[in-house]
Parts: sequence; C-alpha cells; structure tokens
Amino acid sequence: MAIVCAAFFAFPGIVSTQELRPQTLMLAADDLNSSSSHVSTPTADDISPGSNSSHLSTPADASIAQTDAAKSLIPDAIYYTVQEKHSFAVQAAHWGVPSKILLALNPTFSMNSVLQAGDKLCVFRANAQSKEPLSIGRASRGRLQHAVPMPEGEGYFLRSYRPRSWATRNTIEALITAFSAYAQKYPEGPRVNLGDLSKRRGGKVTPHSSHQSGRDVDFGLIVTDAPDPKHPEHFQYANAQNLDAEKSWFLIHALIKTGEVQKIYLDAKLQKLLYVEAAKTLNDEELKAIFPLPRHKDSASAIFQHWKGHKNHFHVRFKCPAKQWRCKS
Repeated sequence: MAIVCAAFFAFPGIVSTQELRPQTLMLAADDLNSSSSHVSTPTADDISPGSNSSHLSTPADASIAQTDAAKSLIPDAIYYTVQEKHSFAVQAAHWGVPSKILLALNPTFSMNSVLQAGDKLCVFRANAQSKEPLSIGRASRGRLQHAVPMPEGEGYFLRSYRPRSWATRNTIEALITAFSAYAQKYPEGPRVNLGDLSKRRGGKVTPHSSHQSGRDVDFGLIVTDAPDPKHPEHFQYANAQNLDAEKSWFLIHALIKTGEVQKIYLDAKLQKLLYVEAAKTLNDEELKAIFPLPRHKDSASAIFQHWKGHKNHFHVRFKCPAKQWRCKS
C-alpha cells in the first residue's frame, strides 16, 4: 500500500495528497521554516577589508552563470536514506525537523513507528507555491528561511546525522553542478566528504562562528590516504605527500566556475600546492583573481584566503542570492 502525504493546511506550499512508494516518508520542508535566531571561520568582512560586494569578480572564462538546466538538478522531491534503525521521533530529530510536522504529513505512521536502515525519507518537496529560500543577515550572525536540503548523489557523501545539511538555492545548485562535473571526470575517484552546511532555520552551528545563513559549506580535502573505516566522516589532514592536488583543484575550480563562490578558506601551504596544479591551465590574470600567493596588489580580494585550522578541510562561502537585500556579505 502506498503511503499518502496528507493535507496539512497550517503550512502553505504543501500539496494536499502525494502518493509515495512503500517504506517512504513524506516531509515537505521547503516552506515549514520561520524566523529563529570543527573551527571558527571569519566573515567576508573580516578577511577582505574594503570589499563590500557580495559578487566578487572572477576571470571571465572561469565564471559560468547558473542556468535553468543547472537549477533542474534540484529534484522536486529529495529523499534521504535511513542509516540506522530508529523510531519515527528519533529520525525526525536526525533531520532537524519537528516530529509533529513530520507526523502530520505522514498520518499512516505514529510516533512509535520504527524506520529500518535503507528506508527512504523524503525531506523536501517543491511545488508552485514553494517560497524561495532566504538568507538573512551575515554568515556569522544570520538565519535561513525556506531552506533546501543537499540531496544525496554521486561523487560525495553526506554525514549520517543531517540537521546541518540545509542551504540557499544558489548554494545547493552550485554544489550539485560541481559534484556532477567531479563524478563525471573521476567516476572511480574517492567520494568527497561533505561536512556542515547550515541548519534548516539557520542560526548558531556549534562550534562554528559562521554557517548561520545558508551560504557556508565545509569540504574534506581529497587525499591519497584511505579514510578511517571507523570514522569515515572525520576530515583527513592534508600535506604535500598525500594531497591529491589534481582532483582537489578540479572540484574547487568547478565550484568557482559556477560563479557563486565568494571566498574559499584554506591553509596557505595547501593553497601553494593547488596553485601549482592551477597554473597548468590558467593564465596569470586568472591565477591572481583566485590565489593571493605569491603576494600581489590584489591579494586581499582573491577568492582563496588563508585561515588557521583549515589543514584538513576547505570552507567555501557562497554569494548572497540575487535580489535578497537582507543578506549581508
């Protein structure tokens, strides 16, 4: 028997009925949000004094605008795979969603229903009434409304515990676009460890000082060492001996080419390794727009910036969504 997502008129943006495949839960999380208030990462203001633009310049041929085709990569419905056997209420907590909302959308279940590993949980559904995700305030003092969750996909893996897997539409679109390119280029390559994004409503994400407004994403560096089988979600430290500079640069360049990247925070020593790889294909002007090293007159406005504590991952801050004036870069 198919599971039916019942009408829940207290929350706009949800279809009245939607039949789903067996062992699937339905949660339309696109419009259930309201206002709410490993290392710290600076705001763009801290790292780039004098730069107030939310859309920093990038080389002309290193910037590809988001198109309708890229936007279509976000499915109308996004499903998460249950990792461990848990009750209905516990599973709702794993996605950072109030269980009463999940229960109201899934009347065939009760708070005592048990989900099995491998079951699919629908955490997002878009429709004509869905509201656009809103990034409000600064990355270090902000919030998020009508957020979109990062879907599961090829070339990367999400944490098993996912209340911090939400972001703005342009952030999710850029991630999907870049990971799609990476998976196509390296179909047998290691999956990238995708860390924290933001909470569904934004706000404080311990222990970060940022990640509050849906525009910050942590990525594990691609290394040649095998991950810890007991803790695959832990970031691995990179150095000149184990960094896979080719694959890491390909992914980072794919992110930059979306035109949505504002800043990338990474240890300066690792930036130098990526610079060598980038210099194989980019000209001097393009390199200066992306890398602050070797030092030049525009180093402060380069996309890459050094920040202490980023030797085992890199942090990408995406631009404010277009025409969202309450978003502060």
